[in-house]
Amino acid sequence: MVCPDISPDWKEVDRYPDSAARETVNLLAERLDSAANNARLAAVWHRRKKKG
Repeated sequence: MVCPDISPDWKEVDRYPDSAARETVNLLAERLDSAANNARLAAVWHRRKKKG
């Protein structure tokens, strides 16, 4: 087994998550998901329009 060398300056920081950053990431994920869904719907609509 190999153990890493630990820096003498290292210290554990225990804190609450950054809720503003988490909310920003969640909103971004929702927008990307919505954009992907819109792209899929547009592709389906486009294929149907070509057929008909």
